[in-house]
Amino acid sequence: MSPLLSSKSLDKLRAALKGMQHDVCPNVVAKLLRKLGYSLQNHRKTREGSKHPDRDAQFQYLDARVKEYMLEQSPVISVDTKKKGLVGDFKNAGQELRPKASPEEVRVHDFIDRDLWRAVPYGIYDIADNKGWVSVGVDHDTAAFAVNTIRRWWRTIEHRLFAFITKNLRNKPRVSHRTIVQLIGAATTGKSLAVRAELDTDTYPVGIKVSDAEMATVAIQRHAFHGEWNYTLRPRPS
Repeated sequence: MSPLLSSKSLDKLRAALKGMQHDVCPNVVAKLLRKLGYSLQNHRKTREGSKHPDRDAQFQYLDARVKEYMLEQSPVISVDTKKKGLVGDFKNAGQELRPKASPEEVRVHDFIDRDLWRAVPYGIYDIADNKGWVSVGVDHDTAAFAVNTIRRWWRTIEHRLFAFITKNLRNKPRVSHRTIVQLIGAATTGKSLAVRAELDTDTYPVGIKVSDAEMATVAIQRHAFHGEWNYTLRPRPS
């Protein structure tokens, strides 16, 4: 058994058996495996694994900070990015009411359109005001893009936000960036959620390295409780 443990394909099993003086073809190997109750199977995720001992305490710490800032009427935001989506008349998951036997026609293959490229929605959800801001990027999902989204939100006005946006996008081909922005802006919860969306056409190159000298200029104040998770970024001294 031991020499066979790391050899899972029929050809490799056949070769290993041949080395043990059992000259059989791959078809015979397949039949024998089926007879023994073997079949091709995917992995099944069942093992939870261990969790950090301070996991619950971290969520309680964040909840306390949120309540603290909301009491003093400081903005509290949840920041999240949505999966990149191809732009064009591609199939999108979900169903929508249409006249019988007249489904919307889309492309058979999801090959990227080099002119339209992708859309990268990045969202800011203002928890207290129940308002959302989404910046739809056309380049890469980088830290600079995330920061610029927060900057634009601050100057103009969680998963929780994108859950409603996903409902509004389902079964609708994203034929253009303008269509995506309009669909996102129309998202609502029925409880006065207001969402604003704009297109961000800036470029955000990947692979940019931040030097130790640049990091040293960041005014970061680490909290006493898990400073690697919880910290305050303050404006640089003028």
